[in-house]
This record gives sequence, structure tokens and C-alpha cells, in this order.
Amino acid sequence: MKLVSLAIAAVALGAFTVADPTIAAQHRNPNQSRPATNQPNLPNPFRGTVDNVTPNNMVVIGEKGPTGTFVIQAGTRILRDGKPIMAGQVFKGEAVQVSFTVVKTTGLALANEIIVGNLPTPSPDAPANTSSGGKKKKKNQ
Repeated sequence: MKLVSLAIAAVALGAFTVADPTIAAQHRNPNQSRPATNQPNLPNPFRGTVDNVTPNNMVVIGEKGPTGTFVIQAGTRILRDGKPIMAGQVFKGEAVQVSFTVVKTTGLALANEIIVGNLPTPSPDAPANTSSGGKKKKKNQ
């Protein structure tokens, strides 16, 4: 009788579980939803078309070949026609320009600003990172 009681108690406490291969696979890859940290050296700003977008990251296929994965943070500015939008308002296939900062210790590319749709014309004289946040000079009138 004690043996039956112990077996019932063990089942009730979850001591016996059935192995589910899909759950095991998920536990083997805890970084599945994190962006890759071994990205090629990407130009900044990075231009291309959206391949995938979530509230936390955006995958962009570059105009000149490489693909970049960018982390979208709370402070990331996402603009369409100069107006702020949310990441959920950006769709696969849209043209984007991403200005970003790379975290040296992890290699993650943190998006500072994402321009969607009509992109500014790239200037060959412009510095590599055009989203420095500097102040614009006022014109004398």
C-alpha cells in the first residue's frame, strides 16, 4: 500500500515526465530569438529591404549583398515621411536605412534610427555615421 501511495505522490509532484523532443530542442538553443553577433562589417548607415521585423529586431537584406540584423530598443527612432512610427508598422519588402551602433563586447548592432520608405540620397562626401544627433545650424534671414 505504501508503494502505491508513493507512486501516486510522485506523479502528482511531476517526478515522472514524458520527454518531448520539441521542448528539448527549444532548451538546447536559448538564443534562438536573439540577433546574430557574428555579422559582417556593415556600412553605417545600412541600406536595404526588410526581410523580417519584430518589436525587438529587424533583419535587412543589404543593397550590396550582406544581411544585417539590428536590435530595436526603446530609444530607436523609426520614421516614415519624417513622422515617428512603431516597428509593427514596418513591413517585409520595404526599403529602409538603418543608422546603428555596434556593441564591442557582444557584436550586436543597436539601431539608433530607421528611416522607412523614401530614403535620403546617399552622399559620397557624408561621414560613415550620419545620425550623430548634432544640432543643425540656423540660416540667417
